Amino acid sequence: MLVVEQGERSARVVALQILLNRDNDTVLVTDGAYGPKTRDAVDQFRDKVMAQSGPPGVADPGMWRFMLDRAGLQVIDAIDVTDPSVLEEAVPPIEKWTDPIVIGGMSNGVAQLVSQVRSRVGGKRNLMMLRFHGHGSPGLIAVSHGSRRVSPGIDPIAARSIITLELLPVLTPLLQQIAPLMNDFGFIELHSCRVGEGATGTRFVKQLADAFKAPVRAARSKQAVVDVFTLVGPTQAGFPGGVHLSDWASSREESVRAFDLLVNPA
Repeated sequence: MLVVEQGERSARVVALQILLNRDNDTVLVTDGAYGPKTRDAVDQFRDKVMAQSGPPGVADPGMWRFMLDRAGLQVIDAIDVTDPSVLEEAVPPIEKWTDPIVIGGMSNGVAQLVSQVRSRVGGKRNLMMLRFHGHGSPGLIAVSHGSRRVSPGIDPIAARSIITLELLPVLTPLLQQIAPLMNDFGFIELHSCRVGEGATGTRFVKQLADAFKAPVRAARSKQAVVDVFTLVGPTQAGFPGGVHLSDWASSREESVRAFDLLVNPA
């Protein structure tokens, strides 16, 4: 699930603002920036719609579960458990809220992941977030490989058990199969160490955003395995077509309004 609080600027906040606008009296500007008005709307939603207590000003996992169920949206966590420490530390907290896709060491893990995501979503186009957990490095995220220490002597490029800049030209047609499953304000997160670091990480994140046709966000620093619901430290984000967060955010609000009018004409 997710934890979002004041000060964050991301695609997560865009999704939060759109979902809050569906139920709250105050209409938020969809800009992806979690400021005081978004904080007040979070507290109002928890008090009036959920009728529950919770951490003030924080959209915590319980609140997200309520909102996603109400909107008929999915989040999918994909966890590379080739490293036993990831299995032990990352899977239990995620399983409290969702049913993650768990992949151990294997060849063609990226293809297996895409197949499982497509099976779970079907034709509903209701995937709000796809999140990857496992080992990483600048411009690389493991899907079914673990790390060199965990899988010594195995070439992850040949095995296609990772997503990296070198493999993106080959993997893009496969990854593009996920694009039609994403909700209008859906996004991708890479919860692995240093994936977005430096020039290589920046290029990787931006190219992935074009492949998925959705925002991609990755950490630029080391991550703790137990921090499964948020990215720690500075991040790198990429948006389809190279636009900025504010532009993408406003276009999502327009898209959602058009859909609502189509489904519920005045």
